[in-house]
Amino acid sequence: MYFYLYDVFLQKKKYEKILANLEAKLTDLSVNGIIGRLNILKNSTELIRDAVKRGAKTIVVLGDDATFSNTLNSIINLSLEHNIALGIIPIGEGAQTIADNLGITTGESACETISRRVKAKIDIGRVNENVYFI
Repeated sequence: MYFYLYDVFLQKKKYEKILANLEAKLTDLSVNGIIGRLNILKNSTELIRDAVKRGAKTIVVLGDDATFSNTLNSIINLSLEHNIALGIIPIGEGAQTIADNLGITTGESACETISRRVKAKIDIGRVNENVYFI
């Protein structure tokens, strides 16, 4: 099962149509799943932990590099226990270096990348005992 984690900034009105199109495309490609939205009351760790308890095996971040990095730090221990895959659908005005380096473009083509279900192991580094990066 897929769990889609939406960054806080995606609550802005200008992203409504974009998200609706992405959700429709994901449904068409049969990779729809549970949606979790970050906000000041819910952080990525608790949303992901709940999704994994409900059977999520793939976490897909909708956001930018900062969203992806925060999510990586949130799931590192869970992924070792539960063999969780992490993906990204780049959206927003923030840096998209991670998606660019992985060859993932913005928009509906990112949904097609997710639907291919191609997994690759990527090395993870650690700084100061609890900050991870790819």
